[in-house]
Amino acid sequence: MDLPPRLSTLGVTAKKFAESAWANGEHKLLTRYLLVGGVFGLPASIVTLQVMIWLYGTFIGDYNRLALNAMWIVNFEIGLTRNFLLHCAFTWRTEPTRRRFLHVHVAAIGAFFIDIIAFNVVLTMTDVILLAQVIGASSGFSCNFIYNRLRTFGPPNRVTDEAPAEGSIV
Repeated sequence: MDLPPRLSTLGVTAKKFAESAWANGEHKLLTRYLLVGGVFGLPASIVTLQVMIWLYGTFIGDYNRLALNAMWIVNFEIGLTRNFLLHCAFTWRTEPTRRRFLHVHVAAIGAFFIDIIAFNVVLTMTDVILLAQVIGASSGFSCNFIYNRLRTFGPPNRVTDEAPAEGSIV
């Protein structure tokens, strides 16, 4: 049984993309990025926020939406810094530099707005913090990866002493 021409073409295109990603090692970069951000980073952020909520409840009392969002922002910065250092060491295998750290924050601005909106929409609809956190953190992943791939760990815009990171587009 043959597939319709359009589906057949789509399958060939997907196969060529997968072969190309495998041939140039792009799959390894994405896999390492997913390991740092998804397999380690997201659970670590969930635990960190839960600890912050527990500490807040223990020492201050019940939290409101403003306090929860403030804790979420602090947790976001902790996770951003942790993931940046892990991406430097494991994903791109390069030195953490000030330029890269600033670019990580630029990438995070877009992800932050996507994340905080998704977090609050899901929280408002479900009242489930864990679900809101997972959806919020996952929502900006693609934007973040693409920016980091092209700018943060890509070639520097100006002449510097830093070498391009592994997997950067040169």
